[in-house]
Amino acid sequence: MKTLIKASLFLGLVVFFTSCEEDVKKTYEKKAVFSLNLQSASNPASLNDTVEFTADYQLYLTTFKAYLSNITLIEEGGREVLLQDVALVSLDRDQTSSFSINLPSGKYTKVRMGIGLDPDQNNSDPNSFPNNNPLAAYQGMYWSMVKYRFVVLEGLAISKKDTVNIPFAYHAGTDPIYQIKTFDTDINTSASALTYKLDFSIDMNTVFDGPAGKIDIPTQSFTHSEGPSLAVAAMFMENLKAAIHLNTTATLD
Repeated sequence: MKTLIKASLFLGLVVFFTSCEEDVKKTYEKKAVFSLNLQSASNPASLNDTVEFTADYQLYLTTFKAYLSNITLIEEGGREVLLQDVALVSLDRDQTSSFSINLPSGKYTKVRMGIGLDPDQNNSDPNSFPNNNPLAAYQGMYWSMVKYRFVVLEGLAISKKDTVNIPFAYHAGTDPIYQIKTFDTDINTSASALTYKLDFSIDMNTVFDGPAGKIDIPTQSFTHSEGPSLAVAAMFMENLKAAIHLNTTATLD
């Protein structure tokens, strides 16, 4: 098994701090390190590696790209601090393992983020951005038929029972299937910790069999978020939301 590939939530094809609240006047004291990893049944699920999946299949993952949006810290009293408008995470590119940001002073109990793009972002003109912008046409995530693809997951389901392997391609994106998730966390910049590590993990088993239902790979091996396959995209995005978990740890550097 190859070493688990981790990628920063804020490092994808490109990561930008495109907007911050102008009225938040706080002293930046501590830092947070964001990271992301894929798992299958609590085991590492690295790209370009075969991992255990179900009794019937193994998974060979080749591509994972996702837009994350409106990433916000929420203070104990309810005040919100917007850290980043939009980021494009791409686990199939060479990347450093983490990205550090300075934290505004405060005590934060939650982190909220969108999985995909909100309607305003999704209605952007990809040709209006420079190539290094997450929303630029250059990033290859825009398809005129459905606008932006929120998440791209591609690979191969390898049968354990016979020689029939199934390529899969889930390209999920359209306004109604945009997801927002809030995670509990514990970040207190007045505490002694200097670094907070926010490790996000995605359980691939839940992506394919979660609260929205089971995606049957042999009969539901793809979606482009239009026509009959839109239902698969909706199921995929809802399951993906449930599959993401956050572990926050504090360290003294």
